[in-house]
Amino acid sequence: MNRRSLRAHTARLALGDEDAARRTARQLIRTGTDAAAVGVGMALLVRLGGPEDVPCLKALGHRTTPPAPRA
Repeated sequence: MNRRSLRAHTARLALGDEDAARRTARQLIRTGTDAAAVGVGMALLVRLGGPEDVPCLKALGHRTTPPAPRA
């Protein structure tokens, strides 16, 4: 499964315990060792995160944005 599909499925996932999902998302973002794990954490935090998660998501968003082409 590709990363985009994995994030899309995560975004629609039914969650029984949102607090546990939020803790898991933060853990994945802090300690994930591959792009898929961090992507799942990001998808969950976009959905469940609070204001305290915005700086982390912004920083990750800047890191995952392709670089601008050079002139």
